[in-house]
Amino acid sequence: MKKVLIIGAGIGGLSAAIQLAFHKYDVTVLEKSHQPGGKINQTKHNGFTFDTGASFIMAKEIYDDFFNSVDRKVEKYITLKKLTESSKFFFANGKTFSLSTDANLIRKQISELFPGDEKGLDQFNKIGKEIYELMYHGPKLARRNYNRFFGFDYIFDPRVISKFHHLRFWQTWEQLVNKCFKSNYLRQIFSYQSTFVGMTPSEALATYSFLTWMEITQGLYEVQGGVYGIIQGFYKLASELGVKFEFNQEVMKLNTVENKIISVSTKTDNFNADIFINNGDAAYFYINLLPKNIPTQYTENSFKKMKHSCTFFTINLGIKKPIPKLSHHSIFFSNQPEDNFKLINTPNSINKFNFDNFSYYLTQPTLSQPSLAPKGKAVLFILAPVCGYDPKLQWSSYENNFKEFIYDVMEKRDHIPIRSLIEEEIVISPAQWGQQYNLWENIILGPGHNFFQVNGFRIPNKSKEIDNLFFVGGSTIPGAGVPTCITSGELVTERIVDIYHPCG
Repeated sequence: MKKVLIIGAGIGGLSAAIQLAFHKYDVTVLEKSHQPGGKINQTKHNGFTFDTGASFIMAKEIYDDFFNSVDRKVEKYITLKKLTESSKFFFANGKTFSLSTDANLIRKQISELFPGDEKGLDQFNKIGKEIYELMYHGPKLARRNYNRFFGFDYIFDPRVISKFHHLRFWQTWEQLVNKCFKSNYLRQIFSYQSTFVGMTPSEALATYSFLTWMEITQGLYEVQGGVYGIIQGFYKLASELGVKFEFNQEVMKLNTVENKIISVSTKTDNFNADIFINNGDAAYFYINLLPKNIPTQYTENSFKKMKHSCTFFTINLGIKKPIPKLSHHSIFFSNQPEDNFKLINTPNSINKFNFDNFSYYLTQPTLSQPSLAPKGKAVLFILAPVCGYDPKLQWSSYENNFKEFIYDVMEKRDHIPIRSLIEEEIVISPAQWGQQYNLWENIILGPGHNFFQVNGFRIPNKSKEIDNLFFVGGSTIPGAGVPTCITSGELVTERIVDIYHPCG
């Protein structure tokens, strides 16, 4: 039986562990932290339960298909509930707009607030569905390995070649919504989701617009007990299948012979295996763990030249009472969205945010799950996109000031009396994210998702440098995001089984 060692118990590592154990591999997972989850994590304090990463679930069919592939049902491991209102958008002039899976409600709002743009909604939905079908059904372009010609071998698939233009690689997300909608408000509403994959609408491919289409047609889901319930479900299934976990074990060194890894070293032990999978940040891995005598195209200079995704400044709050006007997910737009997106892409811009150009995202999960807080109280998660690659910025000098700035925006611009409500506070700056999860330059979502950094151009899930090394998670294919990381575990398993064959 082949032994597999996975570095990191994030969702990608757990996905790969489950798939490989199902195929009868002997799987061990090493995790730096005291519990599984990676960036999808949870902490509890004084009766408050805080999720410190993802705040909602979409693409439920990915979960259904994943558990079905190992002869299980997702309902046994994870309790999901569709949200009635997925997102509520607040504009600085007082306008609001809600997205939901009720198509008639969305159309009614557009008709009342932005008459004439109903046809734009139809056009956007038509395009989103076309992209989604190609990505997740038919040729399954977001759920496959890429093998030749930088992944362009799929173009010659008869199911794709006649529909290739539907993928809209030639158009940005911003250009797409500008074509569909006349209202600048709707253009923002139907493109802001690009920041959830670390890009701005002006640089994200229009291909990714299917994410908004999924939200308004398939809906967003909450997880019983918080989003960390996904990790708990995956961990439970992995343990049932015989996967072994070693916590508080940070990999410090790869031990190699010629072009193979024979073992890895932590501070306390050595672990050997036949096959090794890295679930951590690929840039950190190449720069800090790959032995210097092994040549690679992925050097620190090459990573610096890549297009980088944005990163996030986050705050978890336990507050004295719920905030009535907030939805489960709320997005507060600035008066100057173009300036906001420009600053997200500009290093050393943290002091240039102001009331007119700052946008942010809030989650209030206790709206539907009051058990996540003491009776009568609430949990609030604040996320602010900021510049990703920003090596000269020393976050320790800005953390408190930026937090206070966010509170000022909430109180003075958006009329949320946040300071008077706070009982518990957990601030996680990009630098803290980077230190806790070994992220190169504190970039949470890895390389950006532009044309030349997706599919076959992205860091491959099979190492070119080391024969028995593979990658899983957001740094490799298909990319960042919880469903995509789950898929990455399936894809790397497909690679390994193809090379080593099923064990038994």
